[in-house]
Amino acid sequence: MRKTYNLATSAMIVLEQLVAEGPLCPKDISKKTGLAPRTVSHALKTLLDRKIADRTPNFLDMRSPLYHINEKRVQELHITVDALRAQIEFRLGLLR
Repeated sequence: MRKTYNLATSAMIVLEQLVAEGPLCPKDISKKTGLAPRTVSHALKTLLDRKIADRTPNFLDMRSPLYHINEKRVQELHITVDALRAQIEFRLGLLR
């Protein structure tokens, strides 16, 4: 049975990046995923609203906060990188 997280594909891509790489600023997420900055911002807002991600100050550049996963929430939802990748590939496959 395929696990779904009831998130937009862009939010799942951003979440996958955070799970795989750890804390990142929006600019780095945009570069690594190829998503537009506005799309990344919207995805991060969704993840913050659902308490799947958290925001912390970036002491190297206070203008650009760091985003990271909420470990407890990710464990509660049984989110894994492999499951996210499978869901993203499935959704993108439907678009092709």
